[in-house]
Amino acid sequence: MSDTAISVDLNLDLNLNLDLDHDHDHDNHRDPTLNTRDQVYIQSLEASLQDSFRLMCSKEQVALARSMRILTKSERKEMKRCAKIWKPTPISSTPDNTSPNDRNNEEWNATIECLMTLRDRYQSQLDLMRVRSLESDAHRSDMLTCVQDLSRRLGDSGQTHEELESLSGALEQLRRQWKKSKPEIESIIHSILSATPLAASGCRVVRATRSNIGLLGLGYRSINKHYLVFESGRTPLEDCKEILLKISSDFGQVFEENAAQNLASMEGNYQHIFMDHQDTGDEQQQVMQDIQRLADSIFTQSAPTLIIGHQPGSQPKPNKKPTLEHEHNPTHISQSGNDNGTIIGDGTIIGNGNFDGGGGGGSGNTNSQSQVLVQSQSQSQVESEDNSPLFTMSRPVFEPAGWDWPTLLKHKQPNTRKTGWVRPFFQRTFSIRSKSTTASTTCTTVTATSTGSTTATGITNVSSNINSNSNININIKTTGLWTCSISRLADHFAKVGHDYYTNMLNNTNLMHSHQSQLFESSTRLLMKCYQALQIEHAHANIISTSVQVYQLKQEAERTNHHSITP
Repeated sequence: MSDTAISVDLNLDLNLNLDLDHDHDHDNHRDPTLNTRDQVYIQSLEASLQDSFRLMCSKEQVALARSMRILTKSERKEMKRCAKIWKPTPISSTPDNTSPNDRNNEEWNATIECLMTLRDRYQSQLDLMRVRSLESDAHRSDMLTCVQDLSRRLGDSGQTHEELESLSGALEQLRRQWKKSKPEIESIIHSILSATPLAASGCRVVRATRSNIGLLGLGYRSINKHYLVFESGRTPLEDCKEILLKISSDFGQVFEENAAQNLASMEGNYQHIFMDHQDTGDEQQQVMQDIQRLADSIFTQSAPTLIIGHQPGSQPKPNKKPTLEHEHNPTHISQSGNDNGTIIGDGTIIGNGNFDGGGGGGSGNTNSQSQVLVQSQSQSQVESEDNSPLFTMSRPVFEPAGWDWPTLLKHKQPNTRKTGWVRPFFQRTFSIRSKSTTASTTCTTVTATSTGSTTATGITNVSSNINSNSNININIKTTGLWTCSISRLADHFAKVGHDYYTNMLNNTNLMHSHQSQLFESSTRLLMKCYQALQIEHAHANIISTSVQVYQLKQEAERTNHHSITP
């Protein structure tokens, strides 16, 4: 047979140019029966097979198989080894090219066995998770797109969860700093006292010194501390309580203004929490319902129902926004550079007043200070009426309760038997006063005998003046005093404010816990859906790869059959 080119049936349109040279080396790896179209078909199968193995060996799939314990370490290595066997064949025909029949039976068997093992492993995992089989790749793509969209929406809803966590930390810091704000509270109390007329009611602001602690019935530890002193003879106990209740009410109004500013600052920094709770709750509920529907479409058995309900403590957004507070001072009790006043709230200045160390009351422009204080209080009342408390928090009660009065308001008797340096002072004072009174009485008797009624009347007037000068001391000695320590009153106010922010922190932690449960359960279910889709996709890819290997093996058998046919 000569070296000629023959043509086969033209109706087949194959245009096969067969090389019939008898000197051709039959050990050549190229199959002489393969034409260009067959080569392209085989190359496309091999390329598709390589892509399938590349998908199975991707980092994401390997990590998923390892985390879900679908494949063992040896099975993952075998899968990667099989992927290296299959490489796409170039279209150009060279002696180095390989074809399906170039692979020995061991490689075919290893590939098929590996694919069957992978298919069984992934099928077992799908059965364990009760995952539905999807119809097509387009359906799988739509489901993955839905997961991405829900993940984005869930991330937006998760801002509330993150802001609540940050708000809890801010409230904890505010609570600690409020506990340490006693000096600022005392300054506010002094400002309120300077704007309150106290002298008419027999009340004075007194700084305890070494010269008056005995008459005030105080101890040595009271020196340099300020006290509200009520004379028992002029001020009944109920009137003393009324004055303290008025001071507590004024401080409560200042506190309400400060709390409104704290609320405004929180609303500005944590917008997702203070948004319209109706809209926010509807959006979160819609996201959770969509995740639930996605899970129901993926799993044959219904997934655990997400907790969908009304958030505890949610309430409509306040209609009026108060001004923001400074972040560096959570209690927002700023001190001015001098001692003339204290800045409270949004910059309202209340004069501190000057207190007499020996027992004088507040002095200064009391009328102007009263006007400023009343203006600040009226603004606080308007804001407290227009704004709802944070997380349904009730207004703190600074007025002392019945069991607080024995601690705040104490009855004191002058103590003239002090030891040490106090006792000689009081003994000397009372001995001089006693001698002067005795001398006046003797002089009055002698003069009345010698000079008559006119001189006696004059001496009686002098004695009356002496008695009137010592009337206050005698009254104090007989009736005693009611005293209230301003430091102890500040401790009471600080405790009430500390408890208020503690309750606010507890409510925030409760809301944060509820949000965490919703967010974590939604995230966990969405992640489970994504893993199920990934496993189902991998299982479908393994089945497709098995089909491609079967087709390639058929091509190899066909070419081998034609190559041995004479």
